Amino acid sequence: MAYGLLAANSTGDVVISSDNKVLVFSERGQFRIQSRYTDRPGYGAANFAKPILTQEPPQIFLRIITPSHPGLSLYTTILGGPGGWTGFRVTSGAMGGKYLQNHLMEYVSCKYADQRSKSAYGMEIYDEHADVDFSSSDRVVRYSR
Repeated sequence: MAYGLLAANSTGDVVISSDNKVLVFSERGQFRIQSRYTDRPGYGAANFAKPILTQEPPQIFLRIITPSHPGLSLYTTILGGPGGWTGFRVTSGAMGGKYLQNHLMEYVSCKYADQRSKSAYGMEIYDEHADVDFSSSDRVVRYSR
């Protein structure tokens, strides 16, 4: 880093940097993965309340709230495109057996900081192109092991 700001925590991990965008909370919601036949894949989808306007795709974290089977394999397709991510679609593998899939899922979508602060107070960090890298009004994602 030749110039700018770097904030590190007590273990030396970079928390805020003018070189890297910060991952921030976007929204939380629920959806279902359901199947019509016991030997076919299940499908589910969620639309974001507001499109995510970043060039980078959002990061989506999933959690099973109420499973209908002991295991779940799936793949996710993010809908929309750079500058307008609108949601995602999930396809789950066929489980076989005698039960239909009916999984209640929770999602958290996160994006890179891209909005100016809504408050007159706080701090904003911009990159060399004058795009927002950090805003103190965003909810920074904290994750651990």
